[in-house]
Amino acid sequence: MFSQAGGWRAVLTAGLVLSCGYILTPSVQAAPVQWAVADGGNDHWYQAVYVPDRITWTDAQTQAVAAGGYLATISSSAENAFVASLVTDLKYWYNNSPWNNSIGPWFGGYKDTVNFSVWHWVTGEDWSFSQWDPGEPNNLGGGENRTHFFSDPASTAGSNWNDIGVDDITLGYVIEYNIPEPATLCLLTLGAFTLIRRRA
Repeated sequence: MFSQAGGWRAVLTAGLVLSCGYILTPSVQAAPVQWAVADGGNDHWYQAVYVPDRITWTDAQTQAVAAGGYLATISSSAENAFVASLVTDLKYWYNNSPWNNSIGPWFGGYKDTVNFSVWHWVTGEDWSFSQWDPGEPNNLGGGENRTHFFSDPASTAGSNWNDIGVDDITLGYVIEYNIPEPATLCLLTLGAFTLIRRRA
């Protein structure tokens, strides 16, 4: 139990980092967008993040968790279309020469480390839907164990999926939040933090 304001400040600081962490990352974040139940969605919020210097899947998931969410998980064609619609700007994509296709943002799928034909979501929910590009996943060269959006031919955005390695890099990722709208949560945490400081 915390009996001093300093203890509560530590807790609120941690909450501030979690709820506002996406503000602090070396990237460019689009505004979170809600996929409302009224529109056939799940009321979760989704946020596209552009990383000009590129980012690995592991670092993208770490930053997504620090922001209070996780790399987006996709359980239907409708959700796939919605998430893909957030990253149609070609800044999220780069030409994968010499293969003449486009590498798009990360989302939250990864391959089982024992049974290589099995895929999982970062949340542990059932893998009941996929939208692999024709011929994918192909584990080209071995070690292709993470999911990202993919387009063939190059210089286009798409909604199909591809597998590439955990250490490969892309220009962005999509965060999913099943909490209150992230900016609102951030402001609430900031307000509580300020109140505790004033009373200390």
